[in-house]
Amino acid sequence: MTALLSIVAVLPMTEAVFAPLDRLYRQSVATNAIHSGLSQTAVIIIDKKTVDALGAGKCFINYSHAQVLDRLQGAASVVLDLVIPCAGESEKVLVDAIARRGRVVLPVHILPHTLEPEIAQFPAQELQAAAAAVGQRAIVIGSDHLVQGILPYVKLPGTGAELPHIVLQAIRQAGMALPFGDVRDYIQNSVSRLGQVKQGVLSVFMPPRIDVDRYSYIDVLQGRVPDTAWKGRIVYIGDGVSDSAGTFNLSLDPGTRVRGTEASAMLTEALLDGHVLRNPSFLVKFAVNAGVLVGMLLICVLLTGWPMYAMAVIWLALFTFGELAFLLYWRYWFSPGAVIAGCCCIFGLCGWQRAHGWRNFLNDEYAVLKGKIGTGRFAAMAPAPQQDAVTFVDEQKAVAQVMQQIWGWQSGYIEMIETLPYAVFVEERGQLVLCNEKGRILLESLGIHATAPIRYPPDLANVLQEIVEAKVGGTVRSFERELNGRMRMVIVTPFMNGERYDSDASMISVVDIHDIHSAAQSDRLTLRHMAHDLRSPLATVLSLLEERLKAGVAADPSLFENIHKLVDYSLSVAQNFTQLSQAGHLDRSTYVPVSVNDLVSEAVDHAWHQALAKKIEIDAPAVSDELFICGNRHMLLRALANLLDNAIKYSGNGTVIAIGLSTMAGQVRISVRDQGIGIPEAAIPRLFEPFFQVDGGHGDPSRGVGLGLPFVMEVVRQHDGEVDVESTPDAGSCFTISFPVIVPAWPDAGENHDEMT
Repeated sequence: MTALLSIVAVLPMTEAVFAPLDRLYRQSVATNAIHSGLSQTAVIIIDKKTVDALGAGKCFINYSHAQVLDRLQGAASVVLDLVIPCAGESEKVLVDAIARRGRVVLPVHILPHTLEPEIAQFPAQELQAAAAAVGQRAIVIGSDHLVQGILPYVKLPGTGAELPHIVLQAIRQAGMALPFGDVRDYIQNSVSRLGQVKQGVLSVFMPPRIDVDRYSYIDVLQGRVPDTAWKGRIVYIGDGVSDSAGTFNLSLDPGTRVRGTEASAMLTEALLDGHVLRNPSFLVKFAVNAGVLVGMLLICVLLTGWPMYAMAVIWLALFTFGELAFLLYWRYWFSPGAVIAGCCCIFGLCGWQRAHGWRNFLNDEYAVLKGKIGTGRFAAMAPAPQQDAVTFVDEQKAVAQVMQQIWGWQSGYIEMIETLPYAVFVEERGQLVLCNEKGRILLESLGIHATAPIRYPPDLANVLQEIVEAKVGGTVRSFERELNGRMRMVIVTPFMNGERYDSDASMISVVDIHDIHSAAQSDRLTLRHMAHDLRSPLATVLSLLEERLKAGVAADPSLFENIHKLVDYSLSVAQNFTQLSQAGHLDRSTYVPVSVNDLVSEAVDHAWHQALAKKIEIDAPAVSDELFICGNRHMLLRALANLLDNAIKYSGNGTVIAIGLSTMAGQVRISVRDQGIGIPEAAIPRLFEPFFQVDGGHGDPSRGVGLGLPFVMEVVRQHDGEVDVESTPDAGSCFTISFPVIVPAWPDAGENHDEMT
């Protein structure tokens, strides 16, 4: 197709068909690229002003022409482009004026304007002898109906002698040189009107507007124009009221229509400026056109969507600028109209072929959907036409309605994904297609931007491998991975095409199970400790009972006392374990403002009876300003009571336990300082481990089971607090817990009154 278009694009008839495009392009380039002042030529026109002043009969008499020639003594050369009557005395006057002036060129009228005209009408013998040269005025009109150039030489009928163009004769008589050298090097064939090939043409790049110094014939005749206006210039004298010299178009604007004399003057100036054009050979045109058309074909085949449109425009722009460079710098003219039209043809054909392919694809998909889901599902949307009545319009309506339904499903599917409380991703061939808000937050936490081309960090390599294996295997796969410091469950679900899982796309759900995972691990660890500590007392009880049964002796009080201690210890383990488990699963949404003063007072009340038994004094702080923390009142009270209980257990009789209350940097600090046995420095880091005891003893309920301090630590952690320990052996210990202070928002008095009412 491209070869055929390339050949068609270089045919003369094709250039003529697309001449309007060439004209627009050429005119645009000429308007912006040619800026000549035309200072080397001038035109004297017999215009309406002259006719009004002299009368129609005296405008073309030889006496007037002779007077005008006498006023042009400073001109480099003169072209008398007029029909000169032969009338005795007046002819002799004009002959003398031509001879006095010198360097005068007279026109030869030829018909037709071809290389070998049939008629050549020379001026009178006397005039021809007095003139410096004669020349023909054949101007070539291009396929765009604008002035394209001249026939620099024609062969005279009969003799075969070459007659130069009047423009070349004027330049030669003026002694001026052409900047491009020999004219014959630039003579070539050119496409003229109606696709005709004109031979022996010198193509000239003309400006699109009249830009020549024009003077009225009557003003020159009466001496109103200074002699300096002609000095060193080629002057054309012509007719501006009749059509004897013809009229020509410079552009689409009717105001740029010029007479033959003006066109000759502008052609002279263009040649002196070097504005000649070369037409490349057929093979060069074919190669350029084929290259441009093949490039457009590759763009349409390899690209789709906006990239295709953008590249097509860029490609045409590159061709246009390339052609412009050849035109301005090397003077080669490539007709762009046919090439641009060929590119548009390729673009349209490829677009039609692609649309036809999509139509067939949608029709096939519609048939597959009807086969899998059933025609009843689409009955309300697209009634199935009879087989012999199916038309293109019916297919279009059916496919359009089905696509609308699919788009509706897609919108609902996306909205559903956005409402899910966990991260959801949809990928295709390793590229992210869709994700919800939770997914975007997860990607940002991993340093991945969903809007940019995704670059996965190395630590996600194992996750990506699991996804690939799930797609290849065609099965739903779930696995646990640690992402961003939290344990998550990843569920990969390959999409199905109705028959099997499609390995190209999948949906990936990422559920945060870190809290559940941590709670399960904590419970398993605690259960192991609990089973270990319950096994020892229960085994001891069973052993005592078996010994008594074997001995056959009556039970004594010490047996029941030992059993009682062991059972108490087991119950304490179970109770403390339950309490610790509850502390690790607090619901923060149930937290309420808790008064620190009330908390301390209630904890002292709970421990008062136990302290009294050992004659221990509890020094509580004096009532100060109300301080509040946000939390679970019951758990906070149990934690503080545990600290007091430990202080009493490990303090001697008659000692003092001091409770401190202070604030610092937005934190309230509650300290419990005793005068007990203290804690070795090596044991402090392990104090909050479940079932750890400093003395290593187990089984004595009075010494605890090693779950009190872990309970305290868990409660404080659940309330965003901290625990500090200071201890000196044989001197005592100080446990300090701190919590963030809050300012509770109490309802106003009116609301309280309403509630009480």
